[in-house]
Formats: sequence, structure tokens, C-alpha cells
Amino acid sequence: MRSGSCKWLPVYLWYSTGRSKTHLWRVRRRLCIRKSWTHASLRSYPTGGTSGRFDVFLETDRGETDVARIDGVGTVLARWTSAGDPGLGGLIRAATVLHQSFFAGDSGRLLLGVSGIILLSNIIIGVRLAWPRGRQWAHAMWPVGRASGAARWYAWHRAAGLWLCVPVVLMVGTGILLALNDPLENWLHAAFVPPTVAAPDQASMATIGAGQAIEVALARFPGAEFSGLRMPQMQQPWYRVRVRQTAEPRRIFGTTAVYVSAADGRLLAVEDALAAPFARSALDCAYPIHTGEIAGRAGRVVVFTAGVLLIISIGCGSALWWSRRRPARFRA
Repeated sequence: MRSGSCKWLPVYLWYSTGRSKTHLWRVRRRLCIRKSWTHASLRSYPTGGTSGRFDVFLETDRGETDVARIDGVGTVLARWTSAGDPGLGGLIRAATVLHQSFFAGDSGRLLLGVSGIILLSNIIIGVRLAWPRGRQWAHAMWPVGRASGAARWYAWHRAAGLWLCVPVVLMVGTGILLALNDPLENWLHAAFVPPTVAAPDQASMATIGAGQAIEVALARFPGAEFSGLRMPQMQQPWYRVRVRQTAEPRRIFGTTAVYVSAADGRLLAVEDALAAPFARSALDCAYPIHTGEIAGRAGRVVVFTAGVLLIISIGCGSALWWSRRRPARFRA
């Protein structure tokens, strides 16, 4: 490679058609990767949105993650980096990073987990205080009447809380699990230990192509769909192929993984999501419960509605606080 030139890597990806059939395509146009990515770890995942698009993640030695979004023929559609402006990935990407880590990496996820615990405790206490007695349920759930001012705001704040208590407790609880996933994995001993393989020499590093590794993984789990691929490295000379089995609760990105030797294509290890221990299964189920996709479209509608009701509850609570504060201010 000449000084100042790009490093070109042939990339093999899986292209998913709208008919739910999976075809292996070799990307004919090679992806130009910056010189700083020479020693990067390469992963690729379908975007989960438009069919035939993939996000290629490149983890650098500095701990940064550069992302290139490409289509089924290798055309680079967008690029962004964790070290740069989060907005480079678009509004949805920026909102996702804000929601997951406050743009602060592991520290942000820890802060998010702690704030989630506080929010969950507040929700539980609020529901306990708002719980109706006897025959007051109908009026508490739909407080239509002549109440005005603080009483009206309190009634609707209480009603919104009662309507959303179950889905929001599930959403916030699983959000805490997602934010604290790494420490919980260590505490519960739920992390999978990758296979140990002697590092090969540079010449035999990639005897097996990515396409062959994916074929081995899909042959191990017939009927599964491709979800993601981690390329081999010198200290980890295997492909990690993620697939989604039909019975998994995830909508797109499965949590079953197959480790395939880059030297000879042997199947080294398997993470079967459907046969995982309870602790591992509970952590894997946190995301589909958090997003509602575990119950299909209906579950996602419920999660969306609960989010709207949570905003309404916060708005009514703020209005209630303001309406009770005004007299004290005027008396001062």
C-alpha cells in the first residue's frame, strides 16, 4: 500500500429482499477505508430499515467507532464517527445516541441506568399513592367532570399514570437492564466466553471468506436469517456471525452467534439464544420488551402510546406543581 493511499477491503454482505429471502451478494465495489482504519476491527449489520443497506462498523485502536452505511453493491451512502459530531449520522442517529448514552459513552450509560432506577422508584411510589379505592376506578381512569385548576391537573396526571403504569414499568425496567448491561453481565456471569484459538500467521489469516463463514452459520441454524458479522483479527482469528432464529423475540437483529474459524471454516463455538441460561435470556429479552417488538406491531403501538401518556403525565404534573405554586408566590 503506497503512502497516502486508502486501504481497500473486499466486503461480503448479505442482501435481504422484501420477500424475506436471503441471498449472498459479493460487494463488487470495494469500500475505501481511511488509513487510520488499517488496524480496525470490522463489523457489518443490516440497517433494519431500507432493504439492502448495511452499516459497517470499524473499531479503531483508539477506541473510536467509525461507521459507513453502504448499499448492496458497495456504494458508500453515509459516514460518521463516534469521535466527531453525532449529528453526522442524521437526526435519528443523534437521537438514538442521546437516548442510549447522552453522548458520553460508558459514563453516559451508567448515568442513564441510575436515572432510570430513580424514575422507576418514582413511578412505583406514584402509582401506590394514586391507586383508587373501592368503586372509584371508573372516575379515576377517566376523570371527566367539573373540576378545574389544580384539581383538574391532578385528576389527569393520576389517570395518565394509572393507564401507563404497567407498560412504563416494563419499558423503564428493561431500559435499566440495557443501560447497565455490561456490569450486569459480569455480575450474573452471563457473558459468553469466545473460543480460544492460536493466532495464525498473516498469510493464512483469511483463508475462509466472509461469505463462506455466513454459509456455515446458516447451515448450523437452518431457516435462520443473517443479522451481523464481525471480521477476524490476529488475536481473534474467527468470524462471529449473528443470526436470528424464527423463535427469537427480536424483530431483526438476532442474538444467536456462530464462531467460524477464518483458517479452515471449522465451527468453533455457538451461542444459541434459545438454549441460553436464564440470566442470559433475560438480558437478551430486555431490548424487544423495551421497544415492544416482542409483541409485534401491537406491542410497538403500546410502547408508543405509553410514551405519549408519559409525556402527558409529566405535563400535567408540571402544570399541577405550577398551579399550586402560584398562590404562595402571590402571598409573598
